[in-house]
Order: sequence, then C-alpha cells, then structure tokens
Amino acid sequence: MLINLYNQLLFMSFIAGGLYLILKLFSMVTQKYFTAAWHYYSYVLISTFFVIPYYALLLKLDLHFISKIDGMVPLSSTGFSLLRPSYPANTAIEKVAALPGENYIAYSYFELLPYILMVGTLMFITIIAVQNYKLNKQIFRVCRLTDDKKVLDILSKCKQEIGISKAIPVYISVYKSTPFLCGIFRPRLVLPDIEFHSDELYYVFLHELKHWKNHDVWLKTLMLFINAVHWFNPLTYLIRYDIDRFGEAFNDESVTHSMNKEERRKYCELILSILKQVTGCNARLSSAFSDKRNIERRIIMIMKNEGSKSKKWVRIFAVAMTFALALAGTVTAFAAGSSVVDKSSRVTVADSDIGPLALLYENEKVFGPDGHFVTTEFSTPSTNSNNINVCFHNKGTSSVTVTLEKKGLLGWSKVDSFTVKAGKNPYKEMDGASKTTYRIKIDTSTGADIEGHLRANQL
Repeated sequence: MLINLYNQLLFMSFIAGGLYLILKLFSMVTQKYFTAAWHYYSYVLISTFFVIPYYALLLKLDLHFISKIDGMVPLSSTGFSLLRPSYPANTAIEKVAALPGENYIAYSYFELLPYILMVGTLMFITIIAVQNYKLNKQIFRVCRLTDDKKVLDILSKCKQEIGISKAIPVYISVYKSTPFLCGIFRPRLVLPDIEFHSDELYYVFLHELKHWKNHDVWLKTLMLFINAVHWFNPLTYLIRYDIDRFGEAFNDESVTHSMNKEERRKYCELILSILKQVTGCNARLSSAFSDKRNIERRIIMIMKNEGSKSKKWVRIFAVAMTFALALAGTVTAFAAGSSVVDKSSRVTVADSDIGPLALLYENEKVFGPDGHFVTTEFSTPSTNSNNINVCFHNKGTSSVTVTLEKKGLLGWSKVDSFTVKAGKNPYKEMDGASKTTYRIKIDTSTGADIEGHLRANQL
C-alpha cells in the first residue's frame, strides 16, 4: 500500500513540476501585463497539483476521447523508467523465465524507496517544527508586549478598516528587525524598536494585517507541508519562494489599490526606510520588508499600479490562461495515468468485449527454472472492470506461491497472493481495477522447477 501511495505522489510531483515550469517560462511576458494577484493565485493553483490528484476525478468519468492523447504522452507505455527495475520485453507466446541476479536484487532494494522518502519528510517536518519553536521562544524572550496608546490606536483603526476583529497583540523587538506577522492560531505583530511616525505605522499595520486577512499564514503552512512531502523535488522549493514573492507583491497591490500617487510614494519610502534600518544589522527576525532582491521590483510595481488597470480583455485572457494550464495538466495526467499499459501484452481486451470471466491471461505450459516465474504484463479494460480470478494448476513437485502484482510509477506492488500445493488446482479472487497493468509471479522456496497451467480472468 505504501508503494501505491508513493506511486501517486511521484506522479503528482511530476505533473505539478511540469506545470510550474510552463508557468515560469511565460513569466517574463505575464509579469508585464498581468497583475500580482494573477501570478499569486496561479502559482497557488499549480501548487495544489502536488497534493490533489485532479486526474483521479476524470478517471471516474467515461472520457474515451482523452485516451487518444496517450500516443503523445511519454508515460503511456513506460512510466518513469528510472523509477522501476527493467525487465526484458517478451512476445505473446514466450514464457517468462526468472529474473535472477542484479535485476531481482535491485527490485528488492527498490521496495525501500518509499520508506526513505517518508524518513526525509519526517526529518523536514522536524526541522521546521524546531525552527518555529525557537522563533516563538525568541519572541517571548527578547520582545516585549507594547501598551503604547498611539500604536494600539493605529492598529485598531487598521483592523476596523480591513475588517478584522481578532485580537492581535503587538510586540517590540530589541533587534534591528523588520515588521512581521507570525502565528497560525494566535497571530502576533512584531515591530523593531525604532521610532515610527503615525503614517508609517499605518502602512506597516495595513500591510501585515492584509497578510492575516488573505490567510497567507495558513497558505505558507500548506506550502511548507507540500515542500515536506515532496522534499526530493527541487521545484517545490522554487514554487514556495515564488508564492512568497508574489504574495508580498499582491499584498502591496491590495494595500495601495485606492491610494493616490503621493500616498504610494510614501508607502515606498517606508519600505526603503525599514530596509535602511536593518542593512548591515544582524536581523534575526525578518519579513518581506528586508528582502533586498525584490524591493526594487516591488517599488516599480507599486508606482505603476495606479496607471496599470488591466483592460477587460487582459483580465479575461489571464483567467483563461490559468484554467487552460490547469486543464492541460489534468488531462495530461489522466491520459498518462490511464494508459500505463505495455503495448506488448499477451492479451488485449477491448472495452466493448468485457463480460463475465473475460480472459486476461493464460499460459498452459508454465515453466520456471530455479523456482521463479513471471508472466508478461496484461491490462484490464478502461471500463466495467471488476475483481480478478487467478487460477494455477500446479503440475510441479513443490508448493508454490502465486502473487498478483500491480504496476505503478514506483514499480510493481503486491495486490494479493495464495499458496498452491503440488498437484492442486485452486483459484483466488483478488482486487482488480480499471485501466491497470498487472503481472503474476510464481515462486517456490525450494528452488524446484515450476510447471503448470496459469489463468487470469476478469469477473
């Protein structure tokens, strides 16, 4: 079951990463014409592909036309060839011999990969939890709760203006830090221990409170979770950085939306003033105000925002582009996931031919030297698939174990198995699914030759 879970996880990581790269490719153009809000929500939408298998919704529908795309999708026949052991191709009439030596050993080691990925996730989460614990501890150790009437009055005014009723205390940091908001359930505002004018406090509070209003803290937590689960994918680190960057630009856009040119200039001066305060200092506590690489870009976007009201056709095109990209990713994932089928399978069953006890695989002369036998791959139809009956007439001299395996992006995983004594002819009903590739392994612990008649039927 763990292998199946990570099969889907790697599949989603591959699809989401591809969508991110496409969006990044167009970013040089989109940043000139589309708003920061569009970039922010587009990247957030793409990031959900890391954790939500949208293509699974299409798998429940009868969308035959999408399966025609599988010829253009490189995953359709091979999947991730680097993520599973390779097996030699076999014709329809060939019996498959055992896979001794390196291939079989590699497959055994390969089964450990999900556990390695899980350990990496746990380590990532542990590191983040420790860092957040230290941050909270530092806030209470080096910051003091303010009771300054001017500060609290301006905060109250900003909260009322934005529509926030939750109590948000303000702490003063002894470090030359930048203003920031922290806390998921109990938000806290942290200000550096410097003198702010009333209008500067007003802009700072508007900016930080907008983060709370837009649920940015929750989103950053979700992105950390996605990063933890997909720690092995470097693109998750990049998309998390881009979401933070565009989140700040979107926040600036929201705050300055109704400001005139003079008010925008003061807002930009505030950003530069705070940046100057922390330049050269050991700013242990920081926020987007201290991100020097993006300050210039943010100021340019703020100052041109007044005259860059998007035309209606630009807004429509931007929304259409986002949904087109998401739909393309979903359809591509569907086509790839539903067509991971070996075209050289011995038995091909058409959708319209499915019926009771439809034959999926049969070999009347199974022979496996050295106590090991693997069938060619066979696939279930894309609709009306039920469980699979596996029957083996053991004509050998030793008991054997018959195992049904399912193909995924991480390789083969066990579905079910049963033991067949010498001379017996039992069968077992096992879990089956539509549009899935299977194979059957027969093994004996004694190493004796395997002989018999093997059959797999769709119920």
